[in-house]
Amino acid sequence: MPKENGRLQSTIDYTSESDSDTRASDLYIAESRIDELKTIRNDNFDFTRLVKLCEELNTAFQNGCVLTIPMLIRTITNHVPPIFNCKDFSRVANNYSWPRSQKNGITRLNNSLKDNADFNLHIQIRDKEILPSLPSVDFRADLDILISEIVRILRPDKT
Repeated sequence: MPKENGRLQSTIDYTSESDSDTRASDLYIAESRIDELKTIRNDNFDFTRLVKLCEELNTAFQNGCVLTIPMLIRTITNHVPPIFNCKDFSRVANNYSWPRSQKNGITRLNNSLKDNADFNLHIQIRDKEILPSLPSVDFRADLDILISEIVRILRPDKT
């Protein structure tokens, strides 16, 4: 690391490979899924914050914010347990009656995502760093399982 006046100078390459593979044009959460959340009318829950979190997650993804993505998903998983009549997301993952194929995705959100977000939130500065790449923060399918279940259980029956 270069030194100037006896101090280490941090050099950040903002055009790294990590950035280039996160500039995908697609969305982290499908716009149609967010629209479904917007249509839910429920006396017990206001979806304003959840919708905004989803929109901000898409913005973070489109801008290659690989540190922000797991933190926003973790915020979403901390936000939604009351919808499932649970106190926390661990109980959503373990106690809600998920079909087997969906349970695996929800378990990944509860375990792998939680560890990923906590690492990025609590890691202290080190002499050398490497930024996460998109594959390490890609929980799109698992998050879609969660949001689609919220839509399924709260939207009014179609007539």
